[in-house]
Amino acid sequence: MTDPPIEQLDLLDTGYADILASSRYPALELQLVKSGINPSEAHIKTNFLTLVLL
Repeated sequence: MTDPPIEQLDLLDTGYADILASSRYPALELQLVKSGINPSEAHIKTNFLTLVLL
């Protein structure tokens, strides 16, 4: 399975790079963005879920 092009996620290159560099679980965060969640909200939810699951 390949990642969709950045254009389909409505992210700039910097937004995509930020997720990859700063997210504790970038695959989950990108999946949330693909499902239509705002990127900043996806970041918050990812951080919360990783804290709860640890």
